[in-house]
Formats: sequence, structure tokens, C-alpha cells
Amino acid sequence: MRGLNDFLAECDQGPRINQLAGFFAATAAGKSGMPVRKP
Repeated sequence: MRGLNDFLAECDQGPRINQLAGFFAATAAGKSGMPVRKP
């Protein structure tokens, strides 16, 4: 079950949804990922 243990360890080390709240808020507001100038 080494693969399962590696998978679970990787999940534990990943970012939590609360840590990404700022990213999601900026994306939903249209602030993140927008071009610097309009095409």
C-alpha cells in the first residue's frame, strides 16, 4: 500500500481551502488572471 500512503501524505501537505480564500475571492471579483491591458 505504498502508493496509498504516498497519496495521503501528498494530500496532507497540500494547501487547505481556507488558505486559498484570497485567491478565490480575487478570481471571482475578476481581479486575478486579467490582462494588464485590454486586448
